[in-house]
Amino acid sequence: MNIVAFKEKFHPILENALHKKFTEYSLYTQDEEILTLIHYVKAIIGGGKCIRPYMAYTLYETLGGQNTDEVLDLLVSLEVFHAFALVHDDVIDEGKVRHRVDTVHTFVSNGIQDNHRSIKNKVHYGNSQAILIGDLLFSWSIGRFHEFNHMPYYYDAWKVFYQMIDEVAVGQMIDVNVMTRDSIDSQLIETKMRLKTAGYTFVRPMQIGVTLAGKQSELKTFCMDFGIALGLAFQTQDDILDIIADPQVIKKSVLSDIREHQHTFLTQYVLEHANAEAIAELETFWGNDEISDQDQQRIIALFESTGALENAREKVRDYLNQARQIAQMEKAITKDTRKELNALIDYIGNRSY
Repeated sequence: MNIVAFKEKFHPILENALHKKFTEYSLYTQDEEILTLIHYVKAIIGGGKCIRPYMAYTLYETLGGQNTDEVLDLLVSLEVFHAFALVHDDVIDEGKVRHRVDTVHTFVSNGIQDNHRSIKNKVHYGNSQAILIGDLLFSWSIGRFHEFNHMPYYYDAWKVFYQMIDEVAVGQMIDVNVMTRDSIDSQLIETKMRLKTAGYTFVRPMQIGVTLAGKQSELKTFCMDFGIALGLAFQTQDDILDIIADPQVIKKSVLSDIREHQHTFLTQYVLEHANAEAIAELETFWGNDEISDQDQQRIIALFESTGALENAREKVRDYLNQARQIAQMEKAITKDTRKELNALIDYIGNRSY
């Protein structure tokens, strides 16, 4: 089952879970404004590729897992946790758009009215409510996972889930920290990518799937090696798309890494290989939150002319080839597993957003 077909299968299960949970929230309060804020997060949950539950399910199902319906229910927890991470990440990054709609904090701050209110700072109010909405999602994701503690191998899968949570938090701390630094080394960039993308998006979901299928001891290392290679490709590709993607097509704001002074393989290449003039031009954009989509062509030209874009594209190709070789050499996976993983490699290699 490819990722598009999986989302069609998974989405009704996610929608049913959303309906039940949001009905539960309405038992806590009937205040229309608070319920509107909580319900808005439906615009964020499941609006992406659902790649984390897809990774877990694919490994579980192709390795012979039989309890597929119940596992799909459990994997709602991964998508809910991802929504929590996005809501908080958007506050940290001051993001305005997510999945072609306003981010949660933007929706809240734009929707607040001055009449009969004591609001000194709408932005702070929006951020505060978004943090609390994220907390609700975090609580739900853990509770949802725990509902399935009767399943075989649950406890081992739960340990993987908890490790994933820790790694995401540390990766995000590194992400926030490096934005304040003038320079870092490539190793720290890769560490951030391993924790925040490779581990979170591929390694740990895959390990949850193989664990629930009773194959953790045979495939734990494979999940790590394959997931890191695929994750580094995925994140490097994301960094490229953040620069070159069409703002009318991509599902989130472009140039966010540049505005936020984020260190990527692209900026690192310019700092290490470009001349002083190119570095000076980068620094006029880098960390400048006043740049707009209209500056995109100049920024693309800068990364093209310095060779940074081609270098990043070559890294993506190398990482994808590594992932393909790892899948080809692993004897403990099935033909179906290998087929699905190779299809995913092709999908990631060809994606444009």
